[in-house]
Amino acid sequence: MKITPSAEEMAEKVVDDIRDRGLVAGDRYLTAEEARCAFQVGKGLINDALKILADRQVLIRKRRAGTFIGPRFAIESGSHMVDEEPGPALEVVHVLIPMDYYRSKVMPSGTFVEALTQAIPGVSVHLHHIADDNTNKYSLQLLAQLKAKGGKREGLVLLRSSRETQAAVQDSGLPAVAFGSTYPDVKRLYSVDPDQEQAGRIAAEAALERGHKRFALIMRNHWRRGDNLLMDGFAKAMGEAGIGVDRVSILSSPEESEVIEHDVAALLSQEKHPTALICRSRFHAEAAIRGIRDRGLKPGKDILVFAIQSGPMEDPASAISIVPAISDFEQVVKVGHLLRQIAEGEAVAEVCERIAMQAVDPAQRSEPTDPS
Repeated sequence: MKITPSAEEMAEKVVDDIRDRGLVAGDRYLTAEEARCAFQVGKGLINDALKILADRQVLIRKRRAGTFIGPRFAIESGSHMVDEEPGPALEVVHVLIPMDYYRSKVMPSGTFVEALTQAIPGVSVHLHHIADDNTNKYSLQLLAQLKAKGGKREGLVLLRSSRETQAAVQDSGLPAVAFGSTYPDVKRLYSVDPDQEQAGRIAAEAALERGHKRFALIMRNHWRRGDNLLMDGFAKAMGEAGIGVDRVSILSSPEESEVIEHDVAALLSQEKHPTALICRSRFHAEAAIRGIRDRGLKPGKDILVFAIQSGPMEDPASAISIVPAISDFEQVVKVGHLLRQIAEGEAVAEVCERIAMQAVDPAQRSEPTDPS
């Protein structure tokens, strides 16, 4: 079976072809159709690859005139055809976004672009939306490509990354920040981490204070380090209150709204069902709320709902949000500032910067506001 390369891989092949042809800045290159025929790939793939290189100024595409070698080619290809002028420590930041992160609406992709460009003036932000079953492989391939180019002026931001990816990035020497929790044995990868253990504890304590005795955690299908920390915080609070494991249910559902809705409705059909649901994200919480209503129950009244690290809810009065004490934008600005410090060789006080979490209960506010 023939494996189709990704647009990033195709872009690398184009760079290699330019170098093999001995072309320099200003020379004419192949048209999209000529390149498609030369590489024997689809029109969409070659256009995506040429766009990537045009965004990086490796190529200049002029309407009706053709495609030309751009001013950044010598730097991107590792060639010494021209001297690299001194410039900022970071020119490109790659943000690796697994599709389950994108689907669960944790944070809009545009926030990363806007916040990172504010924190690192002049930087180009490349968003990589990665298929669920290819996250680790894609991340490691991109890392290998950056290392092969010398990693000049390029950095990484990792979201929901595996232990293997975190360890490889840690050892790569490239500027990188994990936006989220790192694994215990990954001790040298810098991170900005909304405190998931604290979030789990806050939700448990808030439910206990309101007199609830049966609980359910509505979690992701694939657990990562932050999910374990959330569970730890919740379990510790339950243990301190003397609540046994027989009072806690755990649902691990994929980021598919109908599946979560069905699972929650089935859970609530039991005679001794939970009355407090701690949901891993706004996406999980909103699907759970629909499942509650399917059973003829009222969210916020019959069933208490918590949404961890949520943005604006469809129905703000239906759930208590456990959110970072600062906005989405401010969190990513912190990531950008930290990445810039690392790239410029500045001393960084802490490997992990924790962001405190807080509960936002719409029932206790006169005017709902955006908790993000």
